[in-house]
Amino acid sequence: MFAYYGNSKDRVKELFECLKKAAKEDIYYPKPHEDGWGLVLLTRDKLIHYRDINPIYYTDAFPLNLKDEEMMVIVHARQASDKDLVSSFYSHPYLETDDKYVYYLAHNGSVDKEEIAKELKIYNAKYLVDSELLLKYIIFNEYYEKIKKYTKSSLNIILLKIQRDTKEASLYFMNYYNSEYIKLKNMNEKYYPMYYSDIDGKAVFSSTVGFYCGENREVEKGKLIELGRMKIR
Repeated sequence: MFAYYGNSKDRVKELFECLKKAAKEDIYYPKPHEDGWGLVLLTRDKLIHYRDINPIYYTDAFPLNLKDEEMMVIVHARQASDKDLVSSFYSHPYLETDDKYVYYLAHNGSVDKEEIAKELKIYNAKYLVDSELLLKYIIFNEYYEKIKKYTKSSLNIILLKIQRDTKEASLYFMNYYNSEYIKLKNMNEKYYPMYYSDIDGKAVFSSTVGFYCGENREVEKGKLIELGRMKIR
């Protein structure tokens, strides 16, 4: 996955191509990310939310006509742990709203679905995925440190919040992973760091996207960080 804030359509397209390669052949993960993909594009006067059940590497090029203008972009390719929960509507980013904000979330990793559902008083979460519940929990309780206790492998998130009254959008990310769980499950810890770039804007992305784009500046672990902020109409 990646998030971008800036003005360069070419930079978004470059990151998109790196994500396609990462989804097809992840050097740190044994399986392709083949269970759908999605994006959010926000500009001053447009908001587009797109979700697809097909693998991102089946897509020839970025599916929208971009311009060099101020924008926020989130793109995510999914590798589902439960293959029964694969459809276009299960593809990230997920959407939730309340009376103050509109939220979009993309998440890599796994969290404790049952415990989060219990705290949210959702008693039948069979057809919900853990990342959906994670966003509901973030809205329910914005104390992000508390979310970490539900982390199985990682809490690598990208969060877009659009404030209703001010029409201001903020783009955040957090890189957090449970090293003990990763070692216990014999996973490759190199899969879990996130990386940052300030080339032609600001971007944050997963480790294999960084590998294919040739960038490896790690972000600070365990902290919710703002990537950008913009006003919309």
